[in-house]
Amino acid sequence: MWRAGKQPMRAAAASTADATPEATPERVVRYTYLAHEERWDIDHGMLQLSETEPFARGGMRASFKAHELDDTGARTPSVLKLFHADVTALAGAAPLTDAREYFQEAMCSSVGESYSQEFNRDCARAGGVARGVAVSFVPCSVVELVDRPGRVFATLEPLLEGSFLKLNDNDGHADEDAASSSETAQAFTYYTYVRSNQLLMVCDIQGVGGAFTDPQVHSFDGEGFGAGNNGAEGFNRFLRSFAYNALCEALNLPKPHQESDEEMARRLQEHEVQTAKEDNAWTTHRYQSELQNFMRETVRLS
Repeated sequence: MWRAGKQPMRAAAASTADATPEATPERVVRYTYLAHEERWDIDHGMLQLSETEPFARGGMRASFKAHELDDTGARTPSVLKLFHADVTALAGAAPLTDAREYFQEAMCSSVGESYSQEFNRDCARAGGVARGVAVSFVPCSVVELVDRPGRVFATLEPLLEGSFLKLNDNDGHADEDAASSSETAQAFTYYTYVRSNQLLMVCDIQGVGGAFTDPQVHSFDGEGFGAGNNGAEGFNRFLRSFAYNALCEALNLPKPHQESDEEMARRLQEHEVQTAKEDNAWTTHRYQSELQNFMRETVRLS
């Protein structure tokens, strides 16, 4: 079944409410996945919304400017993102979105960052046109706004300053006007597809410079990774429009080809072996097990 994809974030109409330093700081519980340690970190903090209206809206979520406050009172510019159905929760209404959807979003960022580190190492080794190429994903946490009625969740990440570009999406499109950056984004997305043994694909690459935010992950079976996971159809849409470029060649990535039934069967068998051995690669099975166990045992959402 085709699923609604993420749409580019667009600036919302200017709010009549300026930044509101008088807004009451509120307590949050922050859940952050540490990919290199394969565990969730939990801490407590303070958050202050800077505005009452979103400054941008995407196809799935609305973005609000906020500040994280530390013990000294220092303020870190941040972005609080809620699914559209939950925006009214900031005004006291009950949240409507399954909290797991927020954890799915944060895990997509963790998967993207895990692959970006591999990509950067391979670019450094390859040299040539790959020399100096590097990408990263801003840290994305789930926060629970504990001073509000009900269990209100959102994602929180640092505010990116600068010219924001959407370089590719989860529907196979790429920004042809940002040639160099778009080629890097396309090569990275293809890299994740190849390095995952064609089981995953990190796309919806957007951000400022080489700092990206809010990626989407497609999986070969369409399982996990939130509502934007278009599964094998997402793979196919990307590959139909993908142009193998010099960066892909420098990284020694194979050119895409139509997979035979025999090749697919062999790859899926390798996937089963990989899962049985609890390999460190990001498989759908590993991803879902990590998230389900954490939600049940720690967040206590069955």
